[in-house]
Amino acid sequence: MAMLQLEKEMTAEMQKQRELLNREHEDDLQRELIEHKKSFLSQLAAISNMTKDEVSRLVSEVVTDSGGSSKEAKKLTKELKTGMEHAKTDMALDEEDEDGYSNSSGSEDEDDRDHRRRRKR
Repeated sequence: MAMLQLEKEMTAEMQKQRELLNREHEDDLQRELIEHKKSFLSQLAAISNMTKDEVSRLVSEVVTDSGGSSKEAKKLTKELKTGMEHAKTDMALDEEDEDGYSNSSGSEDEDDRDHRRRRKR
C-alpha cells in the first residue's frame, strides 16, 4: 500500500515538473518570437522607407487597438526606430559588399564590418 502511494506521489510530482518545464519553454519561445517580430518589422520599415513619424503613428495605432498603453507604444516605437537604423545600415553594408568592397586580404572580417557600421551612423 505504501509503495502504491509513493508511486502516485512520484507520478504527480513528475507531472508537475513537466508542466513547469513546458511553461518555461513556452515563455522562452514567446520571448524569442517577439524579438524576431521586432527584427522583421524593423527590416520591413527600413525597406519600405517609412519615416520615423510614420512608424510612430503606426505603432501607436496598433498598440492602442490591441489595448496597450501609451508607455508600451513609446517603448516599441523606440525599439523599432533603433531597429530600422540597424537594418538600414546592414542593408547599406550588404549593398557595398555586393559592389565589390573587400579589404586587402580579399575578405572582410567582423571588425572591419563593425567599423564601417559605426562610421555610417
